Amino acid sequence: MNARTAIATTLAYTIMALGGSATANAETHELRLVLQPYVSNAGFFIGLDRGYFKAEGIDIKVTRTRASGAELIGGLISDKVDVLPTGLTIATYNALLRGSDIKIIADKGGEKGDHSFTWMVVRKDLADSKRVKRLADLKGMRIGAPGVGTAYWIEAMMLLESGGLKPNDVRMVKLNPPDTVASLTSGTIDAAMLGEPFVSKVVSSGKAVTLAPGGQGGHFQAAVIMTTGAQIAKNREVLKRFLKAYMRATREYAQDPKGAANVEAIMKFTKLDRDVVMNVRTPYIDPKGHVQKEAIEREMNWLVAQKLLPRTIPVEQFVDNSLLEQ
Repeated sequence: MNARTAIATTLAYTIMALGGSATANAETHELRLVLQPYVSNAGFFIGLDRGYFKAEGIDIKVTRTRASGAELIGGLISDKVDVLPTGLTIATYNALLRGSDIKIIADKGGEKGDHSFTWMVVRKDLADSKRVKRLADLKGMRIGAPGVGTAYWIEAMMLLESGGLKPNDVRMVKLNPPDTVASLTSGTIDAAMLGEPFVSKVVSSGKAVTLAPGGQGGHFQAAVIMTTGAQIAKNREVLKRFLKAYMRATREYAQDPKGAANVEAIMKFTKLDRDVVMNVRTPYIDPKGHVQKEAIEREMNWLVAQKLLPRTIPVEQFVDNSLLEQ
């Protein structure tokens, strides 16, 4: 499914209906937002559920989709969507290299030590037998991850490198997260790079255990909030209010991720069971919402070293933290 199809066919509803109907006035502005039903979007789910965006005079129109970040980039570039929270992929960098007007305006989540949303998990029988005790022990094994260039794939490769392995030291198997869980359970792969809620699901099944957090290899900027330079020029104050509402909800989630109201909001949007939402690990999000420029530079340098990008791009060209409250 391409980005245009995903955005054209998955427009599910107008979120204003969830928090009550705002009185239309000159101060109300519409923003088109694409959301994947992942727990890492908790800040948006909570903000929408509690009417924080509405309180800032913003009418959020949501498209819900399971399309990948790489697929959705095209929708942002072609002005089918105003704001896109998604993973930072090779597709993003390639679009920037082609001169696309993408701007990254806030942190959506990443990995920092054990405060990581994404983990390398390994089959429990391999851990129990002591065959796999550390990342280096994965040499020659089959590791599940989404395709080359996705945020999970980049993170997996950089994490393995921190454990002394090179990309060709393992056999990567392209799988989407639900199929990865099934493959771990059946034993057709040995390990996998997974994000929540899939980490909790496979661990609770008793078929796998966590081996290393994504943040073990250093701070990894996994996901960001994107818009375009044209949107910033046209709607700068609107976007500032949008991020104010988002960060208000994000801080509330960070302070109490298992709080009843927060869990209910996430369940409403993701349709996940309560036990799953209660057990998920939370991503690291900068308290002020600032994108970690150094982490992005490190990622680009790694991609260039792997010959997956021809060159790096000055971070100042596409990262703009100025819309956030200082």
